[in-house]
Amino acid sequence: MAARKRYMTLLALAAAAAAFYALNVLTPLYADDYSYVFTFEYAEEKFRITNLSQLFYSQLNHYMVMNGRTVAHTLAQLFLMWGKPVFNVINTAAFLLLGWAMQALMTGGRRFRLAYFLLGLALLWLCTPAFGQDFLWLTGSCTYLYCVLLTLLYLVPFRRALEGEDRRGAARALLFLPFGVLAGWTSENAAAAMIGMQLLFILALAAQKRPLRAWMFTGLAGTLCGFALMLLAPGQAARLEGTGGFGGLSDWLHRALSISGCAALYLWLPALLFAAAAAIKLRQARRFELREWLPTGIFLLGSRASAYSMAASSMFPARAWSCVVIYTAITV
Repeated sequence: MAARKRYMTLLALAAAAAAFYALNVLTPLYADDYSYVFTFEYAEEKFRITNLSQLFYSQLNHYMVMNGRTVAHTLAQLFLMWGKPVFNVINTAAFLLLGWAMQALMTGGRRFRLAYFLLGLALLWLCTPAFGQDFLWLTGSCTYLYCVLLTLLYLVPFRRALEGEDRRGAARALLFLPFGVLAGWTSENAAAAMIGMQLLFILALAAQKRPLRAWMFTGLAGTLCGFALMLLAPGQAARLEGTGGFGGLSDWLHRALSISGCAALYLWLPALLFAAAAAIKLRQARRFELREWLPTGIFLLGSRASAYSMAASSMFPARAWSCVVIYTAITV
C-alpha cells in the first residue's frame, strides 16, 4: 500500500512537472524580457549582459532609476543571461516547490500531503487572473512566482513552530537575517502581508506561552530591512511619482472599493470552498477551539492585507493578484 501511494505521488508530480514544463517551452520571450536582456548601466550604447559583473552594475543603476525590486529583476537578468531553456527547467522546479510550500503551510507538518499540493495548484490554475504572466513569462515569473515563493519558504518555520516544532541555534538565527532580507525585498504586497503574518505568528506563540526563539527576531529584522530597501529605493520614488503617487484618503477608499470588486470576481471559488469547509468544521466540532483556527485566521488576514495594501498604489494590475490567490488558497 505504501509503495502504491509513493508511486501515485511520483506519477502526479511527474505529470504536473511535464505539463508546466510544456507551457514554459510554449511561452516565448516578450515585453520586458527584451529590455532586461540589456544592461541598465549608463553607457554610450546598451549592450547585452554576459557576466555577473555587468549584471551587478546594471542592477545598481536599475535601483537608482527604475524601482526597488532588486531581487526579482536580478533573477530576471540572470535567467536572460543563461537562456530560456535553462529558465524553463528551473521555473518548473520553482513551481513545484511553490506547491510544496503551500501544502506545508496548509498542514504545518513535515509529511508531504499530495491532496493539498494538488488542491493548491488547482486553485492557482483556476483563480489566478493572469496565470501566464505570473508563472510562465520570464520577467513576470521572477517578479511574482519567485518573490511569493521566497515569502512562503520564509513562513514555513513559523507555521511549524505554531504546531509545536521547537527549533533553536545560533546558526539558524544568523541565517534568518539574510533570509529575511531576501524575503522582505521581493514585491510590495507579498512582502507587506508576510511581515504582518510573521508578527501574528509571534504574537500567537507568545499568547500560548510558547518559546520565542532568536531566529524569529533576526528574521523579522531582516524582513523589515529588505522591505525598507525596496520601498526607499530612489527608483521606487521615481516610479511612484510617475504613476500618480500614494494619493489621499478618498483615493484609498475608491481603490479599496475597486479591490473588493476584483476580489469578488477572482476569489469567489475559494471563498465558496472556505465557507463550506468552515461550516462543516464548526458543525462537527463539539466546541470552538481558538488554537485550531489560528493558522486559518493568520492567513485570512494576510491574504486580505496582500490585497488591500495595494490601495496605497495607483496601479493594481491583474498579475499582482497572484500572491493574494496563493495566500487565499492556503487559507482554504
